[in-house]
Amino acid sequence: MMTRGCWPATAMLAGLATSVASVGLPGCRKEESGRRVMKIGHVLPGDHPTAQAIVFFKQRVEALSGGKVEVRLFPNSQLGSANELIAGCQDGNVEAAVVSAAPLAQHVPELNVLVMPFVFRDNEHQYAVLDGPVGQTLRKRINGIDLVAAAYFDAGSRNIMTKTGPIRTPADLAGLIIRVMDSNALREAVERLGAAAIPMSQGEVYGALQTGVIDGWENNASTCLTFSMHETGCRHFAWTRHVAIPDVLLISERWYDRLPDPVKRAVDQAATETRDHQRALWQEDEKQAITRLQEAGMIFSEVDIEAFTGRFEGFYDAFVARYGDSFGELLGQIQAKSDDDDTP
Repeated sequence: MMTRGCWPATAMLAGLATSVASVGLPGCRKEESGRRVMKIGHVLPGDHPTAQAIVFFKQRVEALSGGKVEVRLFPNSQLGSANELIAGCQDGNVEAAVVSAAPLAQHVPELNVLVMPFVFRDNEHQYAVLDGPVGQTLRKRINGIDLVAAAYFDAGSRNIMTKTGPIRTPADLAGLIIRVMDSNALREAVERLGAAAIPMSQGEVYGALQTGVIDGWENNASTCLTFSMHETGCRHFAWTRHVAIPDVLLISERWYDRLPDPVKRAVDQAATETRDHQRALWQEDEKQAITRLQEAGMIFSEVDIEAFTGRFEGFYDAFVARYGDSFGELLGQIQAKSDDDDTP
């Protein structure tokens, strides 16, 4: 029977020009020199702040491991969509990926606590939650599906951008079709906001806006600018701030578990350093993105936030009933977390 992640010797075919040992296969990819290859995939273009942070991660892993790990970057959906990247990491075909917690929650339901509308007060509150006991609990749940959650990244607040506007109240969204990520919680949240929600991969959004398949989408300013979505005529940006869903740096458990301890420590340290670097990059990039979008004709509007939050009565309770007491306990810990708690 085939060993998980590696081919047995009997799998070699007669006449095969290159041996399995020299090529390497999922879960056991290794050069003759002892250098391990780490492919990292994500859906973001190279100039996105999170993509830039992954370049930093590559540099730190290679330096801290003393050259024992070679990191190869595959941005812009080269290795597939978020769901394909998650599956690739689980199978060991991809060593690492950056994905939003929203599609990851389709595999780990408790991660939906991070997708709940208006659950975070601000950046400081979110960081305290992610870097504290709640974040550690969620890491363990992720580990249960053959993945290592190496770091949580900032992905800003998600807001609604439309080709019509301005959007100020839920009534302004009536009849509009808004793209969301593949997330049941996010779809239900946007529908509570007043729109019809349709899940769609990031790579399809630009064309869907151009052709009128959708009327808008929800995301942050940095991602809007990076993907040039304002060029589609989607120029109305409503500050709904309805969710703030982090990105997660995932590592294939199959690959990670085979690393020698010193190399594991190098990867772990690089991930922690990259987390802090990415968050700083994000804050600065978002400010610049807003300015550049305004210069390009994007119209930013504040909303009647009470009108939107008022539509979520009972929303949390429905998810607690769906996912159980552990979900409710995590949600309660997030709501009770103080920014100045001693626990990080």
